[in-house]
Amino acid sequence: MKKMKKMRIFLGIFFVFSLMLLSSCSTEQSKQNSGNVKVYRIGSVVPLTGEGAVYGIPVQRVEQKAVADLNEKWASKNMRLEVVYEDGKCNGRDALTAAQNLVNLQGVKIIIGVVCSSETLGMAPFTEENKVILFSTLSSSQDVQMQEISYLEIILLMLLK
Repeated sequence: MKKMKKMRIFLGIFFVFSLMLLSSCSTEQSKQNSGNVKVYRIGSVVPLTGEGAVYGIPVQRVEQKAVADLNEKWASKNMRLEVVYEDGKCNGRDALTAAQNLVNLQGVKIIIGVVCSSETLGMAPFTEENKVILFSTLSSSQDVQMQEISYLEIILLMLLK
């Protein structure tokens, strides 16, 4: 249970940083009883099936809890965060397809939750080329760590726009 709490805090930090970049997120206006609600949409690629699901499903649950908590606080401000999930299946090819769906079909500019190094490495060239911020929560390969400079450059470019 302590691991889940630590993971929730860790993901919460990522959400806070993501919120700083919401101006680059996909947004839409929706009608609710209290008026217009601004919806910010980000994507999450985690392994929801296969061997990696043992890691991906808990990450998804933590993200969902963090989003629910945030949306409860944002309700009075007529704002809501929406996370669109795609199954990366813990392999690069499926993760790339997932990232393409999130960016091209859902319009997201931030992808979080990536668990497997193979997913991160599969998506990295696409996300970098499309100036999409990619947060990898558990990837630990040396190859992923070498990519961090590129992600930092993308973040800085988006902040300086």
